[in-house]
Amino acid sequence: MSNQPTQGFYIEASFDRILVKNKKDREGREYKAYYVGVIVRTESATSLYQLGTKSPENYAKYKSGDPLKVQVTPRAFKDFLYFTIVE
Repeated sequence: MSNQPTQGFYIEASFDRILVKNKKDREGREYKAYYVGVIVRTESATSLYQLGTKSPENYAKYKSGDPLKVQVTPRAFKDFLYFTIVE
């Protein structure tokens, strides 16, 4: 087995918080969607992102400001970029 990292898209950021949003599916039933809120700082800007996750309990140990590196799947819809954590 190799120690090389898995290829893909990664986000290196500071953990902010776990976010829970109530959403409705096509039949009108409500469900909870979980997101990991992160802060990404570059030389020219600071941005907030919400990374979709199915396992919010994996991030319960993180405190605000802790460094976080996760593999993500980027996608776009209506001129907006979305990220989902690869789990």
